[in-house]
Amino acid sequence: MCREDACESKVEIVTPYWASNSAGDIRAIVNTQHFEQAIHQEICQYVLLSLPLCALQEKSV
Repeated sequence: MCREDACESKVEIVTPYWASNSAGDIRAIVNTQHFEQAIHQEICQYVLLSLPLCALQEKSV
């Protein structure tokens, strides 16, 4: 199994207004001056099509 990134990515920290929980339910996200919920996401710029012996894996922090 390989240990390489599947793509070049850019990192963003965003404060979403809507999110889907692990049960698939859509929830509103409340962000105020005193209570902010943000997510760290890496977005692929392109995907490498040929990755021998590799599996794509989602990372959660």
